[in-house]
Amino acid sequence: MELSLGKHAGVFHVTNQGSTTWYEFARLVLGVAGFDPGRVEPISTKELNPPRPAPRPANSVLDNAALRLSGWDLLPDWQDAITQLVVELTA
Repeated sequence: MELSLGKHAGVFHVTNQGSTTWYEFARLVLGVAGFDPGRVEPISTKELNPPRPAPRPANSVLDNAALRLSGWDLLPDWQDAITQLVVELTA
């Protein structure tokens, strides 16, 4: 809250810790919700139908460097945050 309301110069990419793919993300959501994560099969970006409207980098993980260097607390690991959200939404 303080970061969003304060006057802090620069760009702050704020994401949960760790990196993942849409495949891993979907598997975790299904698993936590009580469904079979094996239903999700990985595909390459080239296999998407319809194709993506714009080219995307192969790896586009955001870095929390500005947040970290400013002394702000980092967010928890993405798996913990997603697990908590899915549990709350399916309760």
